[in-house]
Amino acid sequence: MADHVTANPGSGGATFATDEIGGVHHPLTKVEWGPPDAAVPVEDAAGKRLPVKVGDPLPPGTNLLGLVALSGELPSGTNLLGRVAAAPSTDALMAGATALTPRFAAVSAGASGENTVLAAQSGKRLRVLAYTLVAEGPVAAQWRSGSGAALSGAMALCTNGSLSPAFCPAGLLETGVGEALLLHLSAASGVRGHVTYVEV
Repeated sequence: MADHVTANPGSGGATFATDEIGGVHHPLTKVEWGPPDAAVPVEDAAGKRLPVKVGDPLPPGTNLLGLVALSGELPSGTNLLGRVAAAPSTDALMAGATALTPRFAAVSAGASGENTVLAAQSGKRLRVLAYTLVAEGPVAAQWRSGSGAALSGAMALCTNGSLSPAFCPAGLLETGVGEALLLHLSAASGVRGHVTYVEV
């Protein structure tokens, strides 16, 4: 079957353009556009291309896309968007958008009662992320804030007994604002170890 169809064949009928596919004629249509009572045939020429409006460009400055605010460019060396760092690092932990520097200190306590492990820092809490304690003799050890408030229960240790909780970036315990970190011992027995902490 050939392409195109003639209306009222033999009587001078008009021929309609079609594409014959598998015995079925598919009409061929030209695209036109324009206001009412006007038609502009579409072709690749000035004034005849089909007008397509993609959308207005974003204005300069700050733009909100969903819940992501874009304002200027990230400064050199910064790879933080919201709370997601582009690469893990060992020189800082993030509290919101604030970088906290990990700090380290030795534990060497032996007096019955309260022993200062970390000195108070003005306006800061001392948040312990990890620690290890090893007892020289039987003793109960308890972490306390400088005010005397308990930060842990009294943890019983035998001779050469140890405590070493897993590292916790959210913190295992923390002092009050501007208070020291104390280790309270139930008896005069040496307790050694170390702590990893941040000031918040």
